[in-house]
Amino acid sequence: MTINNGVITAYVLNASLSWVDVDDVAQVAALALAHPEKHGGQTYRLGYDAITFGEMAELMTAIVGQPFRYEPAAPQVFLEAMRSAGAEMAYMNCVYDHRKRYAAGTIPGADDTFDNSPMLTADSP
Repeated sequence: MTINNGVITAYVLNASLSWVDVDDVAQVAALALAHPEKHGGQTYRLGYDAITFGEMAELMTAIVGQPFRYEPAAPQVFLEAMRSAGAEMAYMNCVYDHRKRYAAGTIPGADDTFDNSPMLTADSP
């Protein structure tokens, strides 16, 4: 994803993806470090909203007060840009395949959301 002059470009077309606020990630990480007896060895999936990049552009416009818009780009555009830039194509092909699957909606759980915040952020160990 890139943002340039209010234009958000991502190579997942109009896929809906699960998102989590970085503050929530930080809070869960801090609690896990503070209470290893409770959180040690656990895996937590975080994702509290499932939205498209178009919906994200609308949110950013409302929050920042400046216009944003989403211009979807096909995953193939990403792959060609990486090839032209001389990137390591073994890795870039993997990234391309991942983005292509997002765009096609074939990654199971890509837009899953979870209601685990109250349990994860409880103050008691």
